[in-house]
Amino acid sequence: REAVGVGGAEALGVSLGLLSEENFLRLAEAGVQSPEFTALCAQLVAELRALCPLEEDVSPTSGPEDAETFQIELSGLLQELHCPYAALTTGDVTARLGSAHLCLQLLCR
Repeated sequence: REAVGVGGAEALGVSLGLLSEENFLRLAEAGVQSPEFTALCAQLVAELRALCPLEEDVSPTSGPEDAETFQIELSGLLQELHCPYAALTTGDVTARLGSAHLCLQLLCR
């Protein structure tokens, strides 16, 4: 199976190494409650920031208690990027990543 490389995640305090398909799905299932999921998202945003100037940023979380702040930061970023997926940009901010499907949509689209 193909692995998804996540170089530099160690700088975020979470060692993700290479993500197998199973681990990628596991992170999506854990969602915003998981520091590893938020670290992956933060790493991807850092890579985007290296390619284009962005005002918004997201920070990895240290635990489930930080999930709401992460989701608010992510909401601002998705608005800045003009995300076309209504499920990720409208409605209750804390419900937008409430399923593995929505987390995969965020990571893969």
